[in-house]
Amino acid sequence: MKTILTPVFLFMLFPVLCRATTWDEPWMDTVIKNADVFVKADITEKTPDGIKARLLKHLAGEKIPEKFDITG
Repeated sequence: MKTILTPVFLFMLFPVLCRATTWDEPWMDTVIKNADVFVKADITEKTPDGIKARLLKHLAGEKIPEKFDITG
């Protein structure tokens, strides 16, 4: 019985041990509060000045063109 319960217990415990920490980063609030737009984009090219991207989905904020540059 013990050999059956151990894998079941570990299987139930596994999701608790896997936590995402990406949104706990200290810079997150600054990025969200200062952003003009949120999009899902495909990076098409890297340049010395930044990147070129293609809009896949507009999520929030100002409307932007289908192809755009991100610099900075």
